[in-house]
Amino acid sequence: MRIARVTALPGPGALASVTNPVSRVAPVTGNRRGGPVPTVIGPDGIDFGKGYQQPMKVPLSPATEGCLAQPGPRGAGAGLASLCLGLCMACLLSGQATAQEPARVATVLGVSITRGELDAVADDRSRARKLLAMIWDRIAPHYIASRGLQATPVEIAEVAAYDEEFDSRDRSQRARKLAELDQRLAGDDLSAAERARLQDFRATLGRLARYDAERAREPLPDPAQQAVFYAPWVELWKMNKALYEEYGGVVALTRFGHDPQGARAALLKDYERRGLLRITDPLLRDQVIAVLDARPSMVVAPEDVDFTPYWKRPIPASYFPD
Repeated sequence: MRIARVTALPGPGALASVTNPVSRVAPVTGNRRGGPVPTVIGPDGIDFGKGYQQPMKVPLSPATEGCLAQPGPRGAGAGLASLCLGLCMACLLSGQATAQEPARVATVLGVSITRGELDAVADDRSRARKLLAMIWDRIAPHYIASRGLQATPVEIAEVAAYDEEFDSRDRSQRARKLAELDQRLAGDDLSAAERARLQDFRATLGRLARYDAERAREPLPDPAQQAVFYAPWVELWKMNKALYEEYGGVVALTRFGHDPQGARAALLKDYERRGLLRITDPLLRDQVIAVLDARPSMVVAPEDVDFTPYWKRPIPASYFPD
């Protein structure tokens, strides 16, 4: 095999860019007195120019050698050789570019999720659950926007007013309970165990009272801060309700209420059919589908499904035990 020496190769300007940066905004929550703003995320760029400026030796295939040795009219051999060499270099550059490109495991709404991004999520969840969470973080805002489910100022004000009223009643209940405990602890008819239990309860209520006093001295959040905190909760409720009405399916009972697990799985599969979601790793895709199709441990009966949010329910009269 002969070796052709190449002394000049095209730089990055000669290659068409394959990146298409598309930003996304994912809502996040924070504390009620000033949570963080949404995070803007875009795909990584790919630099094809590295390593292409140094001379290199390119092994020629038998077919290329045959091109170089092919007889023809004067001057035709040089042109044919240049053509074959160009084809050889195109294949080489294509393979090198593919090797440098980050390994994609999924594409969501035109934005890639790479294996490196997936591995960078440091927790004890399985890779399928990590990927599913990353996919959902992109699809949920898209679904909310496409259905016009964004939180309105009126809805945000309604949640804020409920929380203020709940906090006010909570402080009153704790104050009454604290006075009751002081009265009971002043008596001498308590056993040692009962006295210890009541003293521990009183210490907890005392800490909460001091916390309330500290919060009362803080400035109230402005409307923008309230929107940052409450909007994701309002949109989550509206999205869950809309998903169930559109897709139905099994509903799981979670600590946050009713969760339309079957509808969410149907939505993701719908996005995949429409080409808006593509999981390129076959094994990982099967694992994600298995997670989506797994039956929840606690299922809500169809007649009991209710997506009424907490701020539209009556405030409990009291939650303290006697």
